[in-house]
Amino acid sequence: MDLAPGYTIEDSLADALLHAGDVAHSIAVDNHALRGSNGFTFGAERYHRARQLARGPLEDHGFDLIQNGAGLMGRRGNLTLAFATARGRVSDGPVTFDTESSQVRRDASVVNSIAFQDGLDLGLKLPRVFHYVWCGTPTQGLTGVFTGCLVKLTGGRAEWAEVRVVYDAEPVGLGDDQDIVETTYASQPEPELDVKPRRTATERSEDGK
Repeated sequence: MDLAPGYTIEDSLADALLHAGDVAHSIAVDNHALRGSNGFTFGAERYHRARQLARGPLEDHGFDLIQNGAGLMGRRGNLTLAFATARGRVSDGPVTFDTESSQVRRDASVVNSIAFQDGLDLGLKLPRVFHYVWCGTPTQGLTGVFTGCLVKLTGGRAEWAEVRVVYDAEPVGLGDDQDIVETTYASQPEPELDVKPRRTATERSEDGK
């Protein structure tokens, strides 16, 4: 599987990483029905399970694992794979993905910017960090996978380059997340409550006569 010209991973590894994300999302969807679940518990579970399931295939294909807090990266030669999740369908992934929400992502954009600028000028295949991103929702499970490089060439926020769609599923399930409108607490309508003034002790005693 080609990530970019000169940067590839084996098809067997690509299949294993896709399978890891599918299994992780299936478990997270099942557990999302449990009491106390919300979007954050779903997101954390799918990421951590997928990341954990990816460890074995990475090692089997010669990648050195790099544990950085809750994050996981695999490095082999001039190629580093970082893993993340995004909400929605694969077509939404690059848009909804926060490119600078972690130090790993910010560092990746710097490494990749150097590789893009100097590598192209010198004709070198300099080290690059590719993000492998599982996309999904609590109702549909895994909806897609894409890979890409975060770069910051002109200042401002990091942007995507070399985006490749690995997997794009047809929407399944009973719900359609595009029909769900998220509201803040303040924007919710006031509930209709049957509230009556508290009666005084005199009024209560008079009723008892």
